[in-house]
Amino acid sequence: MQISVVFANPEQPLWLKSTLAPGSTVKDAITCSGLLDRLPHLDLSSYKLGIFGKFARLDKPLEPGDRVEIYLPATANPKSIKGRKRSDSLVTVTD
Repeated sequence: MQISVVFANPEQPLWLKSTLAPGSTVKDAITCSGLLDRLPHLDLSSYKLGIFGKFARLDKPLEPGDRVEIYLPATANPKSIKGRKRSDSLVTVTD
């Protein structure tokens, strides 16, 4: 089955495709993609993983066409960003 592995690192984004046997897991996909050979410093325990935007564990079985995603840690509090965006976009109208 065809799958892809995506690591959206701003310094070196990678989108790798692999062919795996049915019943393969997220961990199998990452290993077979060669991602860890390209980025040997990558410690998977430090990152969240997902399939098409939904969190997944390393032992999750894959379906044909799945996209395994490795998410970077958040660098800001999403609530503070949301509030900041809202206040920045407010327009004050005076008579």
